[in-house]
Amino acid sequence: MALPMSTMHEHLQAVILKPIMKSIGGLQRSVHELKKEKAKNEEKEKHLQKNLDDLFDQLASMVQNVLDL
Repeated sequence: MALPMSTMHEHLQAVILKPIMKSIGGLQRSVHELKKEKAKNEEKEKHLQKNLDDLFDQLASMVQNVLDL
């Protein structure tokens, strides 16, 4: 005995589509979190690069002072 089309459709949604949609929702949240983490890391990288540039400037100045002695 075949199920009516509406019942088959509901069954397909419950068994196949809902778990897939739940997985997609989880992936979207993961992507969103990764994007936020990437933005934070880029800010940290900029800050670290500035600190490194400042240190190189200080080192260059110290070397120049030694050479001037």
